Amino acid sequence: MKKLLFLLIIHLLSFNTFAQSGTMLPDGFIVPNLAEAPACTVDDKGKIYFNTTTSLIMACDGTQWRTTISQWRTIEALPQAINFTGKVGINTDNPQFDLDVNGSAKISNALSVSKLGIGTASPETALEVVDGDVAITSTLDSKTWKFDYSDENDYLSLQENGTTRMIFANGGNVGIGPVVPTAKLSVDGTGSFTGNLTVNGGNGIVRTTTANSLKTHLAQVNLGSSFTVLAGNCATNSPALNVSSAGFSSAPTVQVGNLVSGTGNFGKLIISIQSATSSAVTVRFCNTTASNISLSNIVFNILCIGQ
Repeated sequence: MKKLLFLLIIHLLSFNTFAQSGTMLPDGFIVPNLAEAPACTVDDKGKIYFNTTTSLIMACDGTQWRTTISQWRTIEALPQAINFTGKVGINTDNPQFDLDVNGSAKISNALSVSKLGIGTASPETALEVVDGDVAITSTLDSKTWKFDYSDENDYLSLQENGTTRMIFANGGNVGIGPVVPTAKLSVDGTGSFTGNLTVNGGNGIVRTTTANSLKTHLAQVNLGSSFTVLAGNCATNSPALNVSSAGFSSAPTVQVGNLVSGTGNFGKLIISIQSATSSAVTVRFCNTTASNISLSNIVFNILCIGQ
């Protein structure tokens, strides 16, 4: 009688979910075994089946089939290891690394790594970026400083909000400002130094004794094919030498330099600067001898120093 009652209960608990039926047994419950997922609608919400392809029990939530077990798997011998291969895959069933995320990630606390690769899976330095930029942004100052490498121009630039501030060219030349460097250091603009500016291994040192910045301008005076200074008289170059290209803001200090070319008793003349403005220089030639001094195709240098 008990066996008959038990079989009756089993028969009443039997039900059809899909083409196959689920059956309650004394030691378990058999759900339908299907290779492909059936329809999952609101009317199907709560139904379950065993997917023989993925070996997972699936449940209908009213819109789609979802797994009824954790996505995490453990090795029997090492329950603390994730996945059968010892690798974690998020949004991927074939992780290639210890942690393989197919998508974006957010970390709200500290991230500590010995090497970080962006665009590469095998970084060789603490931070390695392959075919990408590096930017640092200050929301308070609304500033973004970015290192950007140009494959077309073969240089690395440092930019402030998109404006180039420095350029590091392949080969070692450095440019300050938006200038492609043609020397070890190319500067587009002015410079300020608190100490000496030493050049050529210390052979040349440029420094002013005041806070005023000075510039130098080397120019040549050409007296033409014929220039005569009468005995006991003085003469000047005419017209005056134009030095406006130097951009002096006031009259510079001018020094007569070396003879470049020409013939005549140039050395017997007393040569001095008669006048100088920010744009022109007049040179005076005085003959203290008793004879006229004639010069031919005389060219000599003058050095202007000023602001």
